[in-house]
Amino acid sequence: MKRSTNHWISRALFVAFIFASTTSTAFSSSFALEQNVEDLKARANASAIHEFDLPSNVFAAEMIRPLLSELIERSVTFRRQCSKVRNAPLLHIVIELVPSLVYDHCLAVSLVTRYAYGRIDIRMLITVPRAPSSYAEIIGHEFEHALEQIEGLDLRTLASISGSCVYRHADGSFETKRAHEAGLAVAREFERFRNSSHGAGASNSADGQR
Repeated sequence: MKRSTNHWISRALFVAFIFASTTSTAFSSSFALEQNVEDLKARANASAIHEFDLPSNVFAAEMIRPLLSELIERSVTFRRQCSKVRNAPLLHIVIELVPSLVYDHCLAVSLVTRYAYGRIDIRMLITVPRAPSSYAEIIGHEFEHALEQIEGLDLRTLASISGSCVYRHADGSFETKRAHEAGLAVAREFERFRNSSHGAGASNSADGQR
């Protein structure tokens, strides 16, 4: 019964709005249209700004946050990953830098905890590599693993299926071809942006000398 009442109220409000619009002057209709256009522009600008922000459900060590901001700016792939993470409110990611891992075969590991009510906690442990591009690949790789968790992939089952491109290591951890390729893509985009920026700087410097 309550649902029916709410439905009636919403219909009444809708009719009132239509009536007010049809009795307004041409000037007010034009003004409303302009306002709608301005609102759409404002939303588009806000969305564009939002796209380059680190998702609020990602918590990172202070020393790595500047690099994450660079990755968002430089890598389309990483922006796509962040957009999907941002739209998963029950996902919480914590990124930590560590001197070493107990897993000998990797530079990073994501520890996943799932809760009955849907929350997913991911603790990304990343060892300190030698170059920023190494961070780019590692972070892109681990974020793709986060997307796999959002999608609910059963890695344990997939690892037992030939051709699934999901592998299980002897220590019980999993690896996917998808995450490997995503990491390489983020690293490529990061380096391409950096190289193009350096090239532009060199060109501007040469122009100034002339």
